[in-house]
Amino acid sequence: MKLSHKTKYGLKALIHIATFQGPCNVVEIAAGTQIPSNFLRFILLELTKADILTSLRGKGGGYELARPAANILVGQVIRVLDGSFAPIDCANRAGATRCDDCPADQSCVLQNLMSDVHELTSLIIDRTSIADLSSRVDYQIANVY
Repeated sequence: MKLSHKTKYGLKALIHIATFQGPCNVVEIAAGTQIPSNFLRFILLELTKADILTSLRGKGGGYELARPAANILVGQVIRVLDGSFAPIDCANRAGATRCDDCPADQSCVLQNLMSDVHELTSLIIDRTSIADLSSRVDYQIANVY
């Protein structure tokens, strides 16, 4: 599984917002995470539509977490921004599709292996919250994620 830049940036933005516990505007988030602001706006909008963030307008506004950081799971964020994170399409338990080059009447060893990889990865990312990640960040050491 390889995270897209969109998901990586989305996670960084959420960690930044969780760490500073208050409305953060796009400029602050972009500067604190070194994410291009135009791309960041698009990501924040998707996270807002998914009820992971809330947007506050006006002076002192910005983005806040829609619920406590402990209740926002990394797996949820990945699924919102990237969709499936299965290593191969046929290993995705939610809507798995058989590969074109795989005979329908045989069990595929690669599918079995990648399904195990997907399942173990899911266990980790669906137990890890934004709060867990933000507790690992030392903002005294300029934004090392």
